[in-house]
Amino acid sequence: MRPVKRPSLTFQLLAGIGVPFLIVIALIGVIAYMSARDEISEVYDSQLITSAQQLWIIARAEDDPADLLISRKDPHLEAGDQDALDDYAQWRTFRVWRDGALLMGADGGPTNLSPALPKGFSTVKTASGDWRVFIFRAPENGMTVAVGESLAARREVSIRIVWGVCLPLLLVLPVIVLMVWFGIRFGLKDLAHFAVDVRRRSPDDLSRVGNDRLPVEIAPVAESVNHLMEKLERSLAQERLFTDNAAHELRTPLAALTVQADVLR
Repeated sequence: MRPVKRPSLTFQLLAGIGVPFLIVIALIGVIAYMSARDEISEVYDSQLITSAQQLWIIARAEDDPADLLISRKDPHLEAGDQDALDDYAQWRTFRVWRDGALLMGADGGPTNLSPALPKGFSTVKTASGDWRVFIFRAPENGMTVAVGESLAARREVSIRIVWGVCLPLLLVLPVIVLMVWFGIRFGLKDLAHFAVDVRRRSPDDLSRVGNDRLPVEIAPVAESVNHLMEKLERSLAQERLFTDNAAHELRTPLAALTVQADVLR
């Protein structure tokens, strides 16, 4: 017969503490992601507006419209600066038109940007993902400026913020579990001492278990054990009384039989 696997009180307490802690971390991550996404959208949208205004100021000084795609490769930049520019520029793009003709623009980003897009913010879908685009129009000189940023970049920044918040909590989780485990073991020492006290009693020792210094959670167990001891004591007392009475009742017939045996002998 296979032994019955008994549940562990320590494991149950650890699970009761650890699972809610993980749920709290998950809720913190969700709230942090939503908050970071909203804040990043506001900040980056304002940067798109500022960039569009600056490009308009720069481009309106141009007299002759010409197709000019500005490359991200700048020979005047050092290698480290160029790498930083490449990492950032792949997420942003711009176009400037005058009277429908391309005046200048970046060589990256979505290819379906056009001056016909509605002014203000809009979302442009491309094969590489969605882009947040801001269109600025200056009617006095027929100039249209489009500045776009990949929404994937915003999601990446939001995820990094969430990881920055949740990762330390996840890393410290094993330390918390270990500390809680030691705390549980320390809290259950009275229960272990109580079990040892009961185990060491002899079969004839039916005295009450002292529960004056036991914790509140263990006191009901001690009271139940004491109640059981009282029942056993009453049961043994009744058994002894019955045995004494039976012995007394059997003593007289046995004496008479002994006398008759002597007479017959």
